[in-house]
Amino acid sequence: MQRLSKYLTPLVHILFWLASYSTTIIFVPVLFFQNPAAWITTIMAFYLNAYWLFPKYLGQAKSWFTFSLLFLMVIIGVAILEYTLDYLFELSPVYTGDRPRDLFESLILICGITFFKALVVLPLSFLFQFIKDLIVWKKVSVFAEISLHILLIGMLYTLSMMNRPYWSPESEPSLFAFKAGYKLLILIINLSFFYLNAFWFIPNLLRRGKYAFFLLALMLLFVIAILLEFGIYNLPPFSPDQSSALINSIWGGLVIKLVILMGSFLYRFSKDWFSHEDLRKRLESEKLSAELELLKFQIHPHFLFPGNAGGQPQNR
Repeated sequence: MQRLSKYLTPLVHILFWLASYSTTIIFVPVLFFQNPAAWITTIMAFYLNAYWLFPKYLGQAKSWFTFSLLFLMVIIGVAILEYTLDYLFELSPVYTGDRPRDLFESLILICGITFFKALVVLPLSFLFQFIKDLIVWKKVSVFAEISLHILLIGMLYTLSMMNRPYWSPESEPSLFAFKAGYKLLILIINLSFFYLNAFWFIPNLLRRGKYAFFLLALMLLFVIAILLEFGIYNLPPFSPDQSSALINSIWGGLVIKLVILMGSFLYRFSKDWFSHEDLRKRLESEKLSAELELLKFQIHPHFLFPGNAGGQPQNR
């Protein structure tokens, strides 16, 4: 059985990557997603993360800063490797066929490759660790929750990059880099409603009965978000028409922020409920164990007084 398991694990890994690549070729007819260099470097980053960084830096010590720094170095390294392979074998998106890319365009492409590489590798690695813990140790780890957060944030950022204004990385690299930067700031502003409320406002204000401070903090957050977005949309790279359209979208974006805020309430209360349920079950289990031990002592009192097993007083 152990010998079969030894060969089964790599077989499952190979079948997973082959199925993923075949599905992409069939359903996503885009050269960027069919690039073999992208898949090879992604698989390299995944196994470096899953079998080196995770066990060494996210074990008992949980060195999150060291892990993040080394993971960033790994992702940048494989992104540069992918860019090099694309350049040597004239693959998309590096090879354009009409002109060589300058240094600035190359840096933008490497940054883009790095981002998408992290977006794929991080959730996959955390999910892999979660499944591994579930199968090997029979426990539900926090890695599944982390992978879900990373995946959702990456998807939101990718969707926001598809919104107007449309600046192409090939023809307008500087404007595209500016868009990537300000879209990241907008995403941070929107996510602040979720994470500040879920991890700071609710535990420190709402749960302690500071309702006035809680409402004031939320109102202040909305005001700061509006002012920051208003300032971003008035920056020089935007034309007057673009600025006007983006400023008008701020008020519609308030609805999205309210939805994110409601999601943070649901997330925090669900998280607390599951934590309380887990604590209640552990306390019940400990109480049951204590009652069983007490019952044993009542049935066999000589466990407590081994020298007086017969119940007769001892002669001194």
